[in-house]
Amino acid sequence: MRFFPATREFTAVKSVKASLCAGIFLATTSGPLVAQDTTAISDLLSGNRFDDAIEAIEKLHSRGEASAESYLQLAQAYMETGAGIAAEAAIERARRLGADYARTAVPFAKSQLLQGKYAEAIGALRGVIIPNDMRAAAAIVLGDANFALSKYGESDRQYHQAREIDQNNYQAMLGLARLALQKQDLALAADYATDAAEVAPDNTMVQYTLGMIARYRGEFVDAEAYFQRALDLFPENLLANIELASLKVDQNRTEEAQIHLDAIYAVAPRHPMAQYLSGAILASQERYEEAAVLLNNARTVTENYLPATFVRGLVSYQLGQDSLAESLLTKVHKAKPGNLPAKLALAGIYLRQKQPQRALDILKAVIAPDAPINAEALAIAAAATMQLGRTEEGERLYQRLSDAGSDQETEIVSNVPAKLALAKFVSGQKQAGISAMAEVVSNNAADVRSLAILGEMQMREKDIDGAAITIEKIIQIAPQRALGYNMKGSLAYARGEFVLAQQSFSQAYDRNPQYFTALRNRALVRIRLENLGGAEADLKGLLEQSPNDARAKAILGRVLLMLGRAEEAVDYFNDAVRAIPNSVDVWADYSEALAGAGKTSDAISQAKDTAVMAADRPDILRRMGLLLLGLDEARVAVRPLSRFVAFNPDNGEAHLLLGRALLATRLYTGAKSSFLRAEKAGGNKPDGDLINWYIFASDSLGERYDQALVRLPELVDAKRPADVRPSVVGDLMLASGRIDEAIIAYRAALKVTDTSGLAIGLANALDASGEKFDAVRVLENFVDRNPANRDARMALGTRYQQTGRQQAATAQYEAILRSGVADAQVAALLAKAYMELGNRNSIPLIERAYLIRPEDPFILDAYGWIMLQARRDTSAAIDALQKATRRAPAVAGYKFHLGMAYLARGQRQEALKEFQDALRLDPDFPDAGEAKRQIGLLN
Repeated sequence: MRFFPATREFTAVKSVKASLCAGIFLATTSGPLVAQDTTAISDLLSGNRFDDAIEAIEKLHSRGEASAESYLQLAQAYMETGAGIAAEAAIERARRLGADYARTAVPFAKSQLLQGKYAEAIGALRGVIIPNDMRAAAAIVLGDANFALSKYGESDRQYHQAREIDQNNYQAMLGLARLALQKQDLALAADYATDAAEVAPDNTMVQYTLGMIARYRGEFVDAEAYFQRALDLFPENLLANIELASLKVDQNRTEEAQIHLDAIYAVAPRHPMAQYLSGAILASQERYEEAAVLLNNARTVTENYLPATFVRGLVSYQLGQDSLAESLLTKVHKAKPGNLPAKLALAGIYLRQKQPQRALDILKAVIAPDAPINAEALAIAAAATMQLGRTEEGERLYQRLSDAGSDQETEIVSNVPAKLALAKFVSGQKQAGISAMAEVVSNNAADVRSLAILGEMQMREKDIDGAAITIEKIIQIAPQRALGYNMKGSLAYARGEFVLAQQSFSQAYDRNPQYFTALRNRALVRIRLENLGGAEADLKGLLEQSPNDARAKAILGRVLLMLGRAEEAVDYFNDAVRAIPNSVDVWADYSEALAGAGKTSDAISQAKDTAVMAADRPDILRRMGLLLLGLDEARVAVRPLSRFVAFNPDNGEAHLLLGRALLATRLYTGAKSSFLRAEKAGGNKPDGDLINWYIFASDSLGERYDQALVRLPELVDAKRPADVRPSVVGDLMLASGRIDEAIIAYRAALKVTDTSGLAIGLANALDASGEKFDAVRVLENFVDRNPANRDARMALGTRYQQTGRQQAATAQYEAILRSGVADAQVAALLAKAYMELGNRNSIPLIERAYLIRPEDPFILDAYGWIMLQARRDTSAAIDALQKATRRAPAVAGYKFHLGMAYLARGQRQEALKEFQDALRLDPDFPDAGEAKRQIGLLN
C-alpha cells in the first residue's frame, strides 16, 4: 500500500507548540547580558561573530587573564550559538570570580532554558532580587519557560509584565503572538506580530513569526516570503530553514527542500525536525528502511507532532513493525478519525496480528454497501472475514472486489481465487487453503506467483515433499527466474543440506544480481558452513548495491563480531538497531560488539536495555548477564540472571551465574545460597571443585570465618575461578588473626600470580606483625615490577604519608596522574601531600579534584581542609566540610576538620561540638590528640 501523498492533509493542522517552542531560544538570546566596554570582544559579539568571540576569549583565558567579565562574555557567546551547557559553566565560573549573583541570575536562567530545563530556569529566578534594568529580560525568560511547560496563563502574565516594564519590548510581543497562535487566534497573533515588526522590522524572529501566521492562514506564498526574509536577516535561523523545507516538501519541490535541509545539517547534523522531513521525502520515494532510520532518530518529533507520527507509523507498517506502527497510527486515528490511510494501515496490522474483528470494526464505514468502492479496504475485510471463519461472507466480499472492475488497482482486484485460497490458509483452514491454491495452480499452470504461494504454504506446514515438487515445477516453468532457486535454497536450508542450499542461492543470484534476498540467504548459509570470509564478501557486496539494507547490516555485524572485528561491527550495528528497533537478537549482538570495541559505557547501557526487552528470552538473558559480569557490572547483571534462573530452576549453570553476580555485588549470603543450589541442581551441574571455591569465597568475604576455614582444606588451587581473587585465602587468615599463616598464604600465591591485591595484603600482614620496613619494601618491589599499577602506588603513597615521608608519597601520586587518568581521589591525596610540603600547587590540584567529583565526601573534606590551611578561606572551607560531614556522618576526621574551620572563624561553640562528636565516633582517630587539646583550650 502507498499512502504517503495523503500526509499533506496535515499541513493545515500543524502543532503550534511543536514548531514554536524552539523559537523561544532565538528570540530570548538577543541583547547584551551586562554592560560591556567597547572592546574587541564586545565588537565581535555585537557583530554576531560568536565563534570568533569564543576563540578570542579562550585565548585571553589561556594567558591567565580570566575575569568575571570575560566569562560573562563567553556565556553570552555560547548562548547566542545555542550551547546552553557551556553557557551555564561559564556563568558558574564568573560567579566564582566575583560576578554578582543577582545580575547573573537572568543569563543563568537563559542557559537553563537553552538546555530544555524549563523548571530549572524558573527556579533560577525564584527569590532573587532582579536589578531593574534586567526585570523585563527576566519576565521574558519566565514567559518562555512557562510556555514550554504548557503553563499558558502564567506565560501570558509574564509577557504582559515585560510589556508593562518596556512597552517596546518586541520579545514580549512575540511571546504573546505565540500564545495567540497556540489558541488558534490568528487575528490576535497577527496584531502582536505586527506591533513587533514596527519595533524591530529587521529581527529574524519577527519575520519568522509573521511567516508562521501566514502559513496557518493558508497564505503559503506570503509565508515563504516571510521565512526567506528571516533567513536573509540571519542565515543561521534554523527555524526559518525548517519551515521553508517543510513548505517545499508539501509542494513536491524536493530538490529545493533539500537545499534548506542541507543548510540545517551543516550546523545541526542531528536536528530532529530536519531528520523527519528527510524521512518523509524518502518514504514518498518508497525507500522505507532509509526513512525508518531517520524517523527513529527524530523521535522527539515523531512522538509529538501528528504528521510525523503518521509518516513514521506508515513506514513502520511497510517494514512489518506492527507493534510500533499500531501505537503510532492509533494516535493518529484518535486525533483524525477520518484519515483513510491510517485506517487501512491499522486494519492491515490487525489482520496480521490475527485480530480480524478489530480490522472489520475500523473499516465498517469504508466497506458499507453504500460507500464508494475501495479495493484495498474490501481485500482486507474479505481476509478478516475469512479469518473469523465466515467463509461465505468472505467469498461474497471477494466477489464484490472482483466485480469492482478495471477502474480499481489491478494488483488488488486480479487473481481473486488465489487471494481467497490464501485467506483460507491464514484463517486456520490450512488444508482447505492448500487445496484451493493447488486448484488455482492446476487451472493456470504458468502462474508462477500462485505456485510460489503454494510452495510457501507447504513449507510452513512442513510438507517438505510437496514443497519440493512445487518448487521444481516453478523452476521448470521459469528456469531463468531467481525465485524458484531461492525457494529451493530455503528448502535445503530447512533440511540442513547447507552445501545444496549455498549452490541454490548462488543459482538464484546468478540469474538476477538485483535479487538481494538470495545474496543475503547465501551469506546465512555460509555462516552455518563456517565460511565467514565468504559471508562477509556477500554482505559487503550486497551493501554496495543496497546500502540501506538493515538486515544485511545486522548479519554483517554478527559476522565481523565472530571474526573478532568488533570495532568494525559496531558501525553496522549502529544503523541496524535504528532500522530494526524491536529485534532483541540484533540488540544482543550490538551489546557484545560495543563491549568488544572497548566502548564499555555504551555496552553496559545497551546490554541493560536488551535484557529488559528480552524478558522472555532465556538465551538472551544469559548472554547479557554474562556480558555485564565481564564488564564488571555485576549489580546490573543480577536482574537478567535472576530471570534466567526463573526459566531454569533446576539448571546448575543458571544458579552459578547468579551466584557470581551476587558475590561481586557483596551480597554474600545470597551468593552462597545460589552456589549451594548449583551444587544440588539436577541438570548442567558445574564442577564441584569450582563450586567449592565460590562457597569458600562467599563465607570468607561474608565474615563467616569458621565456615570458610572448614572448607579451606578441600580447595584445589588449580580450580580457583578468575573472579575469586588470589588473595582470598591470605585475606581470610589476616582477618581471623592468623598473621603468620596469612604471610605464608600471600607469599605462596605471589609465586603463582603477581597481583596488587596479594602485594597489598602481604604488606598489611607484615605491618600487623611489626615488620613495617618489610611491608613498605614489598610494595616498593611490586611497583618496580608493575609501574602502571594504580592500587599499589596508592597503597605505597599512603604508607609513606603515615611514616611522614611526604615527598616520597607525592612521587607516587604524581606518577598515577601522569598516566593521564582524571583520578579525583589521587588528585586529592596529592593535593593534601603538597599542602603538607607547603607547595602552592595543592590549590589548583584540589580544585581539579572537586570539579571532577563535587559530591564525594573524601574530596569535599580534602577541598575544605586545603582551603582552610592553604588559603584561610573559611567560607569555602566550612561550606565544603559541612557537605562532607552530611554525606559521611560517621567519619571522625571530617568532623575534626570542620571543627578547626569553625575555630578559625571564631565560632567556638560550634567548634567544640564538632571536636566532641569526632571523639565520640572514634576515640583513636589520627587527630584525636589534637581534638582533645583543642577541647581543653576551649573549656
